[in-house]
Amino acid sequence: LLDHNWSADEAQYYSWGGLISGNLRLGDRDIVFADATCQNRVFSAEWQGTDLRYKDGHVCSLSMRYDHHFSSASFLRALSSYGQERTGLSHLDNDYWLVGGGLSSELPWGISLYVQGTYTDRDFEGVYPTLATARSDQRWDFSINVTKRDWIIAGFAPQVQYTYTLNDSNVSFFQYDAHGVNFTLTRKF
Repeated sequence: LLDHNWSADEAQYYSWGGLISGNLRLGDRDIVFADATCQNRVFSAEWQGTDLRYKDGHVCSLSMRYDHHFSSASFLRALSSYGQERTGLSHLDNDYWLVGGGLSSELPWGISLYVQGTYTDRDFEGVYPTLATARSDQRWDFSINVTKRDWIIAGFAPQVQYTYTLNDSNVSFFQYDAHGVNFTLTRKF
C-alpha cells in the first residue's frame, strides 16, 4: 500500500505498508471478509508552517465484515475492526475498536441504495497536555450511498455519498459534528 495525503493544498504525509485480505464463503448467502493492514506514516516537516514529524509512526488494523445476502439485489452487513496508532508522543498513541452495520438494496429505475452506521471508541495512552487524563473519543458515523447503475460514464456508474459524523471527546477541542458529500464513479468487478 502506498498513500500520499494532501490537506489544504499541501502534502501532509505519505505512508507505505502491507495488506493481507481474504474471504470465506459460508454458504450460498453468507460471506466473511477479513483484512489486516499495517502502514508506516511519515509527516511533513513543513505543512502550513508547522513541523508535523512528531506524528511519524505506524497505523495497523484488523477488520472483519460479514455479508448476508437476502437475494441478488439486497444484503445485510455487519462490521467490526480493531486498530492502533503509534507516534512519537504517548498522548497521540491510541487503540480503537469499531462496530457497525449496513443494508444494501437495488431499487427500481436503476438505483442502488446502501445505508451504513458505525460506532468507534478510541482511547489514547498518554495524558493529554493541559489535562489530568488521557483523551477518549466516541464517534458515530452514518452514511447513505446512492448509485445510478444505468447511467454509464466511461464504464463507471455515478455515486453520491452523504455522511454525518458526530465525535464526542473528553477534550473539548476534538468535539464536533460534520457533514460530507462525495461524488464518485464506481464499478463492481
